[in-house]
Amino acid sequence: MKKIYLLLFTLIPFVINAQQGPITVFGTILDQDSKTPLEYATISLFNVNDSIVKYGGISDLNGKFNLEINRGNYDIKLNYISFKEVNINNVMISKTKDLGNILMSIDENILDEIELIGERTEVEIKLDKTVYNIGKDLTLRGSSVSDVLDNLPSVAVDIDGNVSLRGNQSVRILINGKPSGLVGISSNDALKQFPSESVEKVEIITSPSARYDAEGTAGIINIVLRKNKLAGLNGSISTNLGDPKSYGFSGNINYRTKKINLFTNAGYSLSSYENPSYSETEYFTTNPVNNFIKENSNRNTERDSYYQNTGIEYFFSDKTSLVVSYLTRKSDDKDITNNNINQNFQGEKKSSIRSEVENESDDTKEFSINFTHEFKNKGNITMDFQKEKSNEIEIGIITNAQSVPNFIKYLGERVNTNENQDSELYKIDYVLPLGDDGQFEMGFRRSNRYQITDYLVEDENLNGEFIKNTNLSNNLYYNEKINAFYTQYGNKKNKLSFLFGLRFEESLTNVKQFESNSNSNKKYNDFFPTINLAYELKENESITLGYNRRISRPRSYFINPFPSRTSETSFFQGNPYLNPTYSNGIDLGYLKRLNKTTLNGSVYYKKSNEIFTFITEATGNSVLVNDILVPVIRRSPINLSSQEEIGIEFNTNYSHSKNWRIGGNINFYQSNVVGSYNEIVYNSKNLIWSGRLNNYLKIFSSIDWQTRLSYRGPQKNAISTRKASVSTNTAFSKDIFNDKMTLTFKINDIFETQNWRLETFSETYKNYTESSWRGGRSFNLSLIYRFNQKKSQTNNRSNYEDYGGEGFGG
Repeated sequence: MKKIYLLLFTLIPFVINAQQGPITVFGTILDQDSKTPLEYATISLFNVNDSIVKYGGISDLNGKFNLEINRGNYDIKLNYISFKEVNINNVMISKTKDLGNILMSIDENILDEIELIGERTEVEIKLDKTVYNIGKDLTLRGSSVSDVLDNLPSVAVDIDGNVSLRGNQSVRILINGKPSGLVGISSNDALKQFPSESVEKVEIITSPSARYDAEGTAGIINIVLRKNKLAGLNGSISTNLGDPKSYGFSGNINYRTKKINLFTNAGYSLSSYENPSYSETEYFTTNPVNNFIKENSNRNTERDSYYQNTGIEYFFSDKTSLVVSYLTRKSDDKDITNNNINQNFQGEKKSSIRSEVENESDDTKEFSINFTHEFKNKGNITMDFQKEKSNEIEIGIITNAQSVPNFIKYLGERVNTNENQDSELYKIDYVLPLGDDGQFEMGFRRSNRYQITDYLVEDENLNGEFIKNTNLSNNLYYNEKINAFYTQYGNKKNKLSFLFGLRFEESLTNVKQFESNSNSNKKYNDFFPTINLAYELKENESITLGYNRRISRPRSYFINPFPSRTSETSFFQGNPYLNPTYSNGIDLGYLKRLNKTTLNGSVYYKKSNEIFTFITEATGNSVLVNDILVPVIRRSPINLSSQEEIGIEFNTNYSHSKNWRIGGNINFYQSNVVGSYNEIVYNSKNLIWSGRLNNYLKIFSSIDWQTRLSYRGPQKNAISTRKASVSTNTAFSKDIFNDKMTLTFKINDIFETQNWRLETFSETYKNYTESSWRGGRSFNLSLIYRFNQKKSQTNNRSNYEDYGGEGFGG
């Protein structure tokens, strides 16, 4: 009996300590109107009638918080920018307590004040990505998504619409976290037809985690479309008018109740512009004087396009929802190109005109379903299905005429390109929170894409009839199937956050050319590890480290063997036998937030094998131009052995006051390419840099003025040199009618310096080409009208995480 008493006496302190030890209080903070989570809301616990904070924390991406405290009576205070403060007083907490869903409402009295200082951070830096919120950029109103991307740090769009990230065109472009026909079939040119007003934010992901596709050695650009979550009927309508000839309108309308959220986003635009270009080719000869061809070309383009994204979101409960949406894009283009050719071969001068009239029709339809459910263990499952069908038809009629000494019309040709693409995507993701900061995730993705290209070239005979050219005509079939599995685990230990992942992808591709009866099948299975680390040096200072292995599969533009026909003496031709490129990359980042200044930058290194490289070479063939044989030059992609890239990127933003902000970005990188093809060595090493300077100033206390200066440094490889280019854009904006309307006037390329200049050289010739970006200077006037929403609500948090966005490490 004494032993029992002794044992009980021994256990008493432990029992008392257990009763007095830390317990947990947790809950979820939501927007009262939309019921969406509020991230980074602050929770403070005070002893009753005391002003000193005893315990505190912030809500996570899902609005959840979890605090360890001692037992006692507390006053609880919750704060979130532009929302009314919530106070819960004299709460007795003696055991683990669930405060449930805490609703916070917008404070209408301070909305205007919040708007004056910027309403929402324009740039958000997360563990594995940088997020750019588009709404506040004046120079992008009335523009296209292509313009949006071209104005982001480290992103560039060339004159053909091709997008590059840190100088690398192997970038994966996603819409709402998934591949989409909105990007285009054979190129990214479709982004020029997509209104900027439909975009909420763009995520630049240079070190993607395992959740994302491994496609794109440069990284991922994810374009997030607008989908408002405000209660009731609300939205905005915008219209714009410009010179050169352009006009358009777009609208965002949303209706939200407790159970459903109806949303639609639509836009129409028409534009007309000129693209002048100049080309001079010198052919080396054994004679004292070389041969020359000068080509002055002018392309007049008129394009009208329509876009609509409509959907419904149904809330079965607070934890379960279903989203069904339908997206369509249609556009019609008419291009008229006149190419004036002047020859000087051994002193004999002749001139001719080559004209092409091309009509293009694009049509994309996309249907998607998204289902999300949260389990009792806080695990979350997301399932996606997407089906897309796209069609691009181009019909061009080419004529040739000699203009000197006598006008003689030569026989023409007709080129018909019909591209059809069908794709399906199945995707499932499961996320399980572990403890306070941990998260385990796994998922599966299957995609199947078919593409058929019918290329028909017809030559005109003496009777004016068009006869099929069997040497140039062909049918191309391309099929790509990818099965992917991934898993990743992330957590935060004190000041260290980490995210480790592994992705496996099985790829099967099939390329057939029916006319030439050639067939190519490829299968490759690959593992793609990812590592993302972040360490908090101080409260406002941190470093990040990312590693990833990625792949770049040749897209249809690269493998399409059908030659372009605008010029007889030079053309582009794809390579159907390209192999994928593999890369390993490391990214070391730094972030420092000061009182009025934010500094962030990164040092990055990437090693790629079998890279895609565009070469220009003589074909060995010649064509008659003005009765003179002229050598034909071909530009085509090949696989070279390797490329090493090392770079430094630096960004800074300074807010002097609510009336003046200035920011800049600069990117230096060195590229070292090693490889040879057809006994020609293409080794090259060059330093490339680009930069942007952005200045925002409020003048006359009510007019916003924004100016952006962009510079792209020269770029050189073994056979070509691209000259530097600079552009300057400016915009003025004024809010009217109690902030219900915003009027914006902007000027692009003020000094008409945004030119594309390229020199190419070989043992037999050298070429200089210069093109103007959309004909030079342009003007645009836009008007935005908002109904049932404040200006500062137009960028309200989207429920994008439901669509596959990376949720960890925010």
